[in-house]
Amino acid sequence: MKTLPPLKDGRVFLPSFDDGGQSYSRLIGAIASQDFENQLANLNALISELKPEVRDSGEEPLRLLKLRTAALVLRDLIGQGWIARIENGCIALYPKTAQPHKNVDEAKAASRSVGMFAREDQLRDPAIRRFIGSLEQPGRGSSCVPITNLIADGRTLRERLEPISQLPKQERGTLLRQVIKPYLQLVEPDKRCELTGIKYADIWRYFRFNWSIPFNTSPGRNLFFLIRDAGQPYHPVMAIAALGNSVMQLNCRDMLFGWLPKGFMQLIEKGKISSDEGLACLQNCIQKSLTEIYIDDLPIDPQELQFPTTQTLSRLLAFRDDAALRRKRELEEFIKPKRVEFDTNVTTDELLKETKTTLYQFKRSKSIAELLRARLVLNACTVSDSLETLRKLMADEEGQIAVGIALRQARNRLSGSTMMEIVVCGGIPPYSSLLSGKLACLLMLSPAVTQIYEGRYSQQVSIIASQMAGRAIFRPSKLVYLGTSSLYAVGSSQYNRVTLPAGTISGQSKDVHYSLIGDTEGYGSAHLSKETKLALTILENKSTNFKRVNNVFGEGANPKMRQLASGLDALGIAQANLLRHASPRLIYSIPLIENLERYLLEIDESPKFLISTDHSDVGDESSSKITDFWIDRWLASRLDHKPLFQQLVESSPLKLRISKDLPRPVQQLELPFLDIIDRETRMQAPVDEKLDYIRRLYREESAFADNVKLNQLRDINISTSAAPVERVIDSLIKNGASVILTGNAGDGKTHLIRLMEQKLKNQDAYIVQDASAERLDEVVQQWADSLQTGKPSCIAINEGPLLDLIKKYRKDYGFLEEVERQLHRSISYEALDSKNTDLARKVWSVPTDAKGQVFVIDLSIRQNLSEQMVGAVLDKLTEERWYEGCNICPAQSTCGVTYNRKALKHQKVQERVGKLLENVSVRGEQITFRELMAFCSFLIFGARSCDELIELGTSELARYYTNMFKDGDGKLFDELRKGIDPVSRTHAKVDEKLWKGEFSSDDFPFEPKPIPTPLDSHQEKVTKNDADAPLKAFEALKRRWFFEHPDSDRLTPRTKAEDFFEELRDTNQTTQSRVSNLLRYLNRFLYAGEKNCPDRLRLWTQLAYSPRNKAKAMVSGRDVPSLKLFLYEPRLTPLLERCFGTQPIDHIWLGPEGKDLRFANLRIDIRLLNLLLAPYGGTTDDPECTRRIYRFNDTLANQVQPDGGDFRTVSMVEGRLGREVRIRVDLRKRRYDDLDSDRR
Repeated sequence: MKTLPPLKDGRVFLPSFDDGGQSYSRLIGAIASQDFENQLANLNALISELKPEVRDSGEEPLRLLKLRTAALVLRDLIGQGWIARIENGCIALYPKTAQPHKNVDEAKAASRSVGMFAREDQLRDPAIRRFIGSLEQPGRGSSCVPITNLIADGRTLRERLEPISQLPKQERGTLLRQVIKPYLQLVEPDKRCELTGIKYADIWRYFRFNWSIPFNTSPGRNLFFLIRDAGQPYHPVMAIAALGNSVMQLNCRDMLFGWLPKGFMQLIEKGKISSDEGLACLQNCIQKSLTEIYIDDLPIDPQELQFPTTQTLSRLLAFRDDAALRRKRELEEFIKPKRVEFDTNVTTDELLKETKTTLYQFKRSKSIAELLRARLVLNACTVSDSLETLRKLMADEEGQIAVGIALRQARNRLSGSTMMEIVVCGGIPPYSSLLSGKLACLLMLSPAVTQIYEGRYSQQVSIIASQMAGRAIFRPSKLVYLGTSSLYAVGSSQYNRVTLPAGTISGQSKDVHYSLIGDTEGYGSAHLSKETKLALTILENKSTNFKRVNNVFGEGANPKMRQLASGLDALGIAQANLLRHASPRLIYSIPLIENLERYLLEIDESPKFLISTDHSDVGDESSSKITDFWIDRWLASRLDHKPLFQQLVESSPLKLRISKDLPRPVQQLELPFLDIIDRETRMQAPVDEKLDYIRRLYREESAFADNVKLNQLRDINISTSAAPVERVIDSLIKNGASVILTGNAGDGKTHLIRLMEQKLKNQDAYIVQDASAERLDEVVQQWADSLQTGKPSCIAINEGPLLDLIKKYRKDYGFLEEVERQLHRSISYEALDSKNTDLARKVWSVPTDAKGQVFVIDLSIRQNLSEQMVGAVLDKLTEERWYEGCNICPAQSTCGVTYNRKALKHQKVQERVGKLLENVSVRGEQITFRELMAFCSFLIFGARSCDELIELGTSELARYYTNMFKDGDGKLFDELRKGIDPVSRTHAKVDEKLWKGEFSSDDFPFEPKPIPTPLDSHQEKVTKNDADAPLKAFEALKRRWFFEHPDSDRLTPRTKAEDFFEELRDTNQTTQSRVSNLLRYLNRFLYAGEKNCPDRLRLWTQLAYSPRNKAKAMVSGRDVPSLKLFLYEPRLTPLLERCFGTQPIDHIWLGPEGKDLRFANLRIDIRLLNLLLAPYGGTTDDPECTRRIYRFNDTLANQVQPDGGDFRTVSMVEGRLGREVRIRVDLRKRRYDDLDSDRR
């Protein structure tokens, strides 16, 4: 047998499947071959087999999910070079980076493979591909120039720099300053570059894709910078940098600062702090933390903070454990904690609300217990000599723990506010060849950066500390320290020898430099793909039945790593084995003050900056002096580097654009019953910007009215005769009214105002396109002034900010009460019976004098999925004007867009699409106008580029009826996949004909027509690689049949719940019969043993054996006759009905007559009916609907009065499925009269 070479740093890969080794044997079999390509092929086959939509097995789903997740992990690791072996019956993994390497280049390549794997995984994301494409090729309607204008042409730089290189080094600086003019630019949110029109944030994000490792944003404090060259057209990007949250725990750094007990004592021994200062530091750290914790709801007396006892700790720990249990229950009940952020105006009440949540009760009790534990030890060990006290503490394990607890308080307070990490810093080609990365390093030392940091964060509330304290806490925002790490642990680093000598900037007394202090252990998740991370997250959630990581402040640092660690735990793998990828980095420290250790231990109150902020150059001046130093120190010398000019010659914007690195899209196979076009005859499509504008409506800026030019907005505007909201607004404004457009983001408020802006200005109206982005106090004041003077106004504001505005200013502005009244009464409820069917609806007309009157139009009520609206959007997006460029495309006749346009303009297809989407609306889902536009764009393009569409050709994968149910991302797509897909509806005769190919091609109106092909005969010919092709062909044909075939009405996909909903709305039936039918199912849900009870609604009271337990028993002694319950239908106010026309009805109410309806009503919609119609009386798997039913039950129970008789029958059951026991009670004699048990 061949002896395998010894390897280093092996890890055993042994997931826990609990199936007797069956699943693990499949993994071993997949990697049994020593050839890594065979291993990858076997793992990919196993992963494909285990996909939920592919497998057909009765095996336990959780075990299959574990097996698939384990295979994904192995695939990722082997794919980037990890060596997998079978040793002693187990899988052993060896990181490529941990093995011996011949030279530095080979070691770097091994480390780079980890990052490149993650980068390629990120670049496969369709959203990122579209982002890159939109910047490199902005549409004709875009105000932006291609981002490639921000990539310098290396050939031009070479022409200008090569003559300078012939001069002596000391003479080069002056001429270099005329060629290259660097400057530092802060990336501000939502601001655009004046030269290109592109958002600064998008510029930074685009160039970050040059890195070999992906970048993920993190919450908290972040600053992003561009370094640009004013010496070239458009000021191309030389380098980028970013500051992010400092790493919370870093042993080599914390040792230097004295934040670890051993490092703390070393500072005392070196004389940097005295022993008296050290002991006082420990006590002060504890005291400061205790004063910043809210204790009113904790089991502790304030006096115990100074003199704690062991009993104090016991009470706190018991409270901590109880809070942890209560939080776990909340998460198990899917009560998702909200992520909160506070501004400087936050009130104490707002903070206390968060402080008293279970999460912060747990954190506060835990923190105080820990602090008091340390105080107990410090009090017990203190002697007269401070040095002796410290030595006594350090000689005892409990004492070291106490010292560590105290020091952590200083770290927790200051690491997040006075320290930052340089998370990104590097040059952009071709400037990287000129050492622009060194320039970025130096500019991060500029006083301009510290001034920007202090200006942005000096007034920011510390979120976690404030929620711990129950009051606003502001941390110092003086930036005193920067840290960073290299990409690789071997070879040269761009941080080597980076120093800003004393005197470079006025006020700079000493050198500021990057110092190497250690290296990391190589932990992270870059070696796991997005697919694998998602699988681990799903596995963790399924294993625990609640979401452990919720991305809220205070829950813990680095939520992504915690989520992955939990997923690996659920898989039964030691997280350290896989999150330690053995690609360490060098750690660099950059102190910005002289008294760093003393300041970070809170001994010195004020920092002593190495570059004095009182005397240093300000802003651009300091940055300019740093760039001058870089030119003289680094750039002038770099011109002597022999390979430089060849590197510049080979650099051009075309070669350096990011899109050249995008992985190729996966090839799709044609389906069998279509005529196949020879792919070799296909040509590349020309770029067409109008076409791209429609394509980008799906998840791109084209859909946002504030990012679109007015002429494009008019071109894309959808107007229907039945919903003349624009005409209504125009009429109101002409008559002097104040119009408020509200709703949700994406409802079209800004769209409407921008379209009507000139008309509104002609009426001298006060206009606000988006009040949510303005100061509300200024908006409400100018609004009030307009009303008082009789000047019309039109204001767009999201509903949330509008409610906040009303709450805050209603006492000062009386008209806000009318706004609130209209907002809450936009829908009324009318009895759903034959008497109201023929009643004429009140027709709204514009008041002749509307001055001083307010009219609220809530666009969130508009049902955008009506057949008429869907048809109007499809007509607009398929207009010829958008596709003029297609006429010169050589692939036009075979392109999926050509087919989709033709079909989606057809009345029959529009009716079928509209009917499907109206079904979604009836199910109660609110879809914004923006989401509808994005959906229709996806039907046409499938979010594919022209080249991708050419590659697909006539494949079914490019057709609108495939796009509708495959790959689309969003709420509307999710709803369509929930049982509305025609494929999920069985029709025996139609299915048999389609499978046997017994249909006529002539029945389908559009070319290329399907060729009748028996799929059984085709199935005999397929290979292993396309075994599913017949099924895919059948699915595509059935969808096409539904949308295009004249007999497709037989395939109308309706559920029992939808049919029942229509029955409840059918006024040809009596109200009594419809209510009775509904009560049958409601009674059965409340008590599953109820077989048939249509004449009354039994009311139940749930009983629990203790307040914290779920209900174990139910009691019923009252009921409501069906004659006292009625059905009600929602109806818009006359104004909104005039604006929106007839809307689909998505729900009705069940409730009593009169004013009681306001309090006791049950919303009946498709979701609730699905629950009621489920077998065995439904389950409680839908918590929202279950709560809805029980709330209705409880409200009715409070309203129903006893019948006044002497006897009453009370029923008792043990849970919904238990046996019913009926007890007859004699109320007059106060005794049980009879008992009857029913064994149902």
